[in-house]
Amino acid sequence: MAAHVSTFTRRAFLGLLGTTALVRATGGPGRAQARTTGSFRAPPLMTPAPTTGPGQFDAPAWATYADSFADFVETWRDQPIARERPPLDLAPGDYARIDRFYAVAALSRDGVELTRQDGTTARLWSPVYADRIAPEAASLRAVGPTMEFTRGEITGVWLTNDLQVCGTNPEIAPDAPDAGYTPHNFNYTNLHTHGLHVTPRAPSDTPRAPSDDVLVTVVPDEIKEICLKHPDAITAEDPATFPYFYDVPDDHPVGTFWYHPHMHGAVASQVGAGMAGALLIRSKPGEIDLDEALAIHCNITRDDERIMVLQQIAYNTRPEAGTGIYVADNFYASTPAQNFACTPSILPGSPTYQAGSAVTAVTSVNGMVTPTLAMAPGEILRFRMINATNGTNYIPKFRILGDAPAGQPLPEVYAIAVDGIPLYPVNPADDPEGRFAPDAPWFPIDYDQPRPEDGDTSHAARRYWTTAELITLAPAQRLDLLVKAPDIEGAEEVRFALAGVPQYDTPASGTSPGTAARSAPNVLDNEEAGKAATDGIVTVVVSGPPRTDQSLPHMAFFEVAALRRLPGLGQANLVRPELPLADMPGTAQPDSLSVAEMLARWRASFAAAAETVTTPSLGVTDPHWKSLNFAFVAEPDPDGTPANFQINGQSFDADLSDDPQLMLPASDWTAWELYSSSDLHMFHIHINSFMVLGRYRVSAPDDPEAITSFIPYLLPIWRDTVYFDAGNDATATPLTGRRVAALSYQVDFTGEFVFHCHSLYHEDNGMMFTVEIA
Repeated sequence: MAAHVSTFTRRAFLGLLGTTALVRATGGPGRAQARTTGSFRAPPLMTPAPTTGPGQFDAPAWATYADSFADFVETWRDQPIARERPPLDLAPGDYARIDRFYAVAALSRDGVELTRQDGTTARLWSPVYADRIAPEAASLRAVGPTMEFTRGEITGVWLTNDLQVCGTNPEIAPDAPDAGYTPHNFNYTNLHTHGLHVTPRAPSDTPRAPSDDVLVTVVPDEIKEICLKHPDAITAEDPATFPYFYDVPDDHPVGTFWYHPHMHGAVASQVGAGMAGALLIRSKPGEIDLDEALAIHCNITRDDERIMVLQQIAYNTRPEAGTGIYVADNFYASTPAQNFACTPSILPGSPTYQAGSAVTAVTSVNGMVTPTLAMAPGEILRFRMINATNGTNYIPKFRILGDAPAGQPLPEVYAIAVDGIPLYPVNPADDPEGRFAPDAPWFPIDYDQPRPEDGDTSHAARRYWTTAELITLAPAQRLDLLVKAPDIEGAEEVRFALAGVPQYDTPASGTSPGTAARSAPNVLDNEEAGKAATDGIVTVVVSGPPRTDQSLPHMAFFEVAALRRLPGLGQANLVRPELPLADMPGTAQPDSLSVAEMLARWRASFAAAAETVTTPSLGVTDPHWKSLNFAFVAEPDPDGTPANFQINGQSFDADLSDDPQLMLPASDWTAWELYSSSDLHMFHIHINSFMVLGRYRVSAPDDPEAITSFIPYLLPIWRDTVYFDAGNDATATPLTGRRVAALSYQVDFTGEFVFHCHSLYHEDNGMMFTVEIA
C-alpha cells in the first residue's frame, strides 16, 4: 500500500466551514397515525447521482457539489491566513475524478416515522438525515439511508446543515475552554465515517477535499456569523454546506461501517435522535473478497444480507395522537423538561412549546421496534448489526417465543466479522486441545459456556472470553453474524426472539453485585451495564419449505491460503488491516501468527514503559506504549472546571490552535493498555483500527509482574471500538475491571484526528483527545 503522507495542515483550513448554493430540504407529511405490518424493512438505500463515467453526473445536485468544490479551492488559494500552508494544486476539472456522489441533508422536520411494537407509527418532529437526490425515498425514516462506497474509488458527499433545535441550546465559541467538556451548539454538525481507513485531512498532493475530518464545523445558515469566532476561520459565502471527498484505498477491507455526526458537544443529541446510517464498503467487480467468497462458495449473497441499525430514540409526546417532539438537551438533563423554547418557524404557535411526558427510549431496528423477519428452515442469513445507540450494550441471543415442538433447537449463530473486518482462523499454537478443526463452521457462538472464575487462565477460559468479545455488541461496534434457521419438525411455524439479553441474573442472597451467573458470554463486569440491554431486537419467524442450497463457511475459509484452494476462488483475498509486525518475534505471515507471539511484543512494551513512565501516562518517553485511564472526575478542579469525564486526568482541549493531546509514530506500531477507574467506557479511535489480543487484571499499578488473570484470545481481533469497565468496586480504584491489551500499526495516513469514549454522553462531557500521526 502506498503511503499517503502530506504536510498539509488540517488546522489551516478549519475555517472553511462550507461553500455555496444551499439547497434546503423542506416539509413533511401530515401527522395522522398509521398502522404497519411490523415486517422487517432494511434502511433505505441512498441514491447516488446518475453517472455515465467518472465525473459525468446528470443530477442538478452534482452541479451544486462541483460549484462548491471549485469555490472551496479558490477560497483556499486566495485567502491569506496566519498559518503556513503549502500550495494547493487543483485544476478546475480535478473534482471530476469522483466515481460516485451523494447529497445528504442534516435537517429537522416533522413527520419522521418511528414504528412502535404495536404496529402503530409515531410521527416525530426530529433531526434526521435525508437523501437530497431522492428526498421522498429516505426522508421520513428515523434512521439514515445506507451509503455504499467502493474501495479503489472516490465518493463525494455533499453535506447540508439545516438543523433546528427545540429546548435549551447553549452557544459556546468553538475554541472556548468549556467547549471541551460542556454539551453545546446542538444545531452545529459535521460527518464521521466510523471505522473507515481514509485520510483525516486534505493533502496537497492529491485533488481531494477533507475526508474523515471531524474537527470541521458546519453551522446552519441562520447563525453563520458564529463560525467567524474561530481564530483560524476562513468563510465562503455559505457555511451551511460542506463537500467531503472520500478516496478509499484499493486495499481497504470490505465490511460493515456506519456514519454519524461528530460535532463535539452535540454528538449525543444528534445520534440520539436517529442521525445515523449504515455505510458498506464493497469491492470492485471481478475482485473476490469476503462478500464474493461467501456468494460463490456458500451461496450467501447480497440478497441474504439484513442490515440492522440499532437505535434508542427518546422523545416527548405532543397533544396530537401518535405524535412527538425530540428535545435535544433532554438527553443531558437529569429531569427532562416539558416546557421549552423552539427556534422560530419550527412549529406553529408560541415559541414556548408545552409538550407531554417523555417517552422512554426502547430499541428500534431501522426505525422499527422489534420488527418481524421471515426465514425458511435451514436458511442462512447474514445479519449486519450496527449499534448506533448512545450508550446501550447488547448480547444478541435467541429464545423461543410461544409454542414449539419438544426439544426445538434455537437458530445457530456464527460470527464472521467484527467492526467491518473479517475474523482470523485460530492458530494451532492457540488451540492445544485441538477443539477447532479447519473444516468446522467458523466462529461458532456457544451461549452455554460457563463463566470462568477469576484467575482461571485455562483453554476453556480463553474460549469463553474470545466468544464474549465477539458476541458483545457495545455502542458503535458492528457485528456480522451468520444465522442458520433450525428445522421446525413439521410445525407450521416457530417464532424466535433475538434480544439483547440481560447479562446478570438477580444475585442470590448474600452475594455481592456482579457475582451472579450471566445468561450469555460477555465482557461486561459492571452490573448496571448488564441490566441495560434487555430490549428485543427482531422476531424471527421460521416457516415454509426448507432451504438446502446454502452452506456455512468453515474455519479454513478465513485463511487466505486455504481460501484460494477452493474451486472458483483462486484470486480470493480477505483483506484485513496491516498487522503491527515491526520488531515482532516469529513469523510475519498474518494467517500463522499466534496470539502468544503478538503478546510477547506487548509485554515487552509494558516492561520497558514501566521503567520510565508512571501508569497512567501518555507514554511520552516511550512512543510505543500508551496507557489510557478513562474516568469520571466528580470533584471540580481548583481552576473551577466542573465535574467531567476525563482520560488520564485531562478533558478534551477544544482550542485547536494548541498542540494535539497525543502523538503516534507514523509507519510504526503502538502497544495500548486501556482501562477504567470508574464507570463503563468504549474506546474508539478514528482512521486506524487496532488489534485486541486479550484482557487481564493487575494487582498493583506500574508493575508488569503484577498482571493477573491474563486471558489471551484464541485469535487476534481487529476493532475500532472496544468496551471495558471498572467492575463494581465502589472504591473505583485503578485495579478493578478488566484491562484491554491491544496493538496498532499507523500506516498510510498522517494528520490530526481524535479518539474518545463512544458513550456519547461521556464524549460530549470531555472524554475525547486530539491525536496526531507524524
